[in-house]
Amino acid sequence: MRPAEHEIMAEVERHHWWYRGLRDLMNRILHLSRFELPRGPRILDAGCGTGETLRELGAWLELARCKTPDTVDLFQADILDPILPQADLDLVVSFDVISETGAEPAIEGLRRLVSALRPGGLFVLHVPAYRWLSGRHDVAVGRRI
Repeated sequence: MRPAEHEIMAEVERHHWWYRGLRDLMNRILHLSRFELPRGPRILDAGCGTGETLRELGAWLELARCKTPDTVDLFQADILDPILPQADLDLVVSFDVISETGAEPAIEGLRRLVSALRPGGLFVLHVPAYRWLSGRHDVAVGRRI
């Protein structure tokens, strides 16, 4: 990824229609009764980028935040070989991360993420739908899918 592209993403992702739409879709899924998260859920954002989706997920952590103000641990890892500091996760989200690695190399890492979910946990994975929708941003971030 071009470093300048990451800075642009940090500046625009809170208000840009694409990112807002993706977060809206995530919230709609999480509000479905069949995907109800428990109080104080354990959430992993595998590929939090500049952190805007993580900020949005903070609403789901509000109950836990009241008890402990340090409810978010950030660490850097590779989606191909993810670090899993805890098991029994309630939710794992990963938006447009494996589109940078390619799907085939990411399979084992995705399996490890799924195996960290508690029974009934939810994995929300977003990847590009069609190559023909790719644009300059996709080239700048090294999109492969």
